[in-house]
Amino acid sequence: MEDTVSVYGIMPGSNYVSAALSEETVTIASTIAEKFGLSAGDTITLKDPYNEKKRYTFSINAIYDYNAGMAIFMPWETYIKAFKADSASFTGYFSNRELDDLSEDAIASVITVSDLTKVSDQLMVSMGEMMIIAEGVGIILFLLLMYIMSKQIIEKNAMSISMTKILGFSNGEIGGLYLVPTSIVVIASLLISIPLIDIALRWIFQSYLYTAVTGYIPFLMSGSCYVKMVLLGICCYALIAAIQMRKISKIPKSDALKNME
Repeated sequence: MEDTVSVYGIMPGSNYVSAALSEETVTIASTIAEKFGLSAGDTITLKDPYNEKKRYTFSINAIYDYNAGMAIFMPWETYIKAFKADSASFTGYFSNRELDDLSEDAIASVITVSDLTKVSDQLMVSMGEMMIIAEGVGIILFLLLMYIMSKQIIEKNAMSISMTKILGFSNGEIGGLYLVPTSIVVIASLLISIPLIDIALRWIFQSYLYTAVTGYIPFLMSGSCYVKMVLLGICCYALIAAIQMRKISKIPKSDALKNME
């Protein structure tokens, strides 16, 4: 697996990168570590995009928590020696203010925070509403599935429900007999399936998405999202259970007497 990475030579005392740097090894961004399954002690090989014969192999010293891109960090002196660069050359500055002491000819491009977040902002605008629609469709499908399942249970046991009414059972007690077991199965299914879906999505990211596209897209799922899915599923099923309870209450006692032989 190959990808494009940026290599940074870090000056001592840098205010922008606090990674643990070593003269003999390199520190890789967490994006590279997660995408390629690398850890401290492994090696990484870099290839010059303009010269296939030039390859550079480094031992990995540590993983730096960095999600802004595919990056490798090393001390400035190590960078100069490894790539035989001019000690007076540089490719860019990190600055929290506008640099007004450089000539226009020395500036190739200026990258700001808005430039780095432009892609994510575009995705939020173009796909944000689509995700709301997808969530709505998912809720509707879940409601339909739960309704059909519970409806079949009630209809197949209509005569038994009618008989229990003759024996003096209340609608609430009958609902407990037929809907509570289903409710337990639904809640257990939610609690089991959501972690399995999380594992499946992470596997898809690792085995397919990271190999099919360049760059890195982190898979992030907040804990509140899992809680929301479980609560939403329970609320949806509670609505269906209320509808089926109403249906149970409408089953007449005479159904059992009509079907007696």
